[in-house]
Amino acid sequence: MNDLSARLSEAEYELRDRKDVIKLTRDRIEEAKKEIQVLEAEKARHTFASVLIDGDCMLVCPLSTIIDPP
Repeated sequence: MNDLSARLSEAEYELRDRKDVIKLTRDRIEEAKKEIQVLEAEKARHTFASVLIDGDCMLVCPLSTIIDPP
């Protein structure tokens, strides 16, 4: 009986540890998602155009195509 009780107690500790790991992982994922949203919003605010002049005419090229080509 003591052996079964000890095994049950050990299984409960392992289950609790696994639940803690899962919760920690979910919390990290949520935090990463929030950080991505903040960075995407920041990136969207900093949209502007850069102008290249080649002598004969003026070409307009969005900076986002230079940094992050399609």
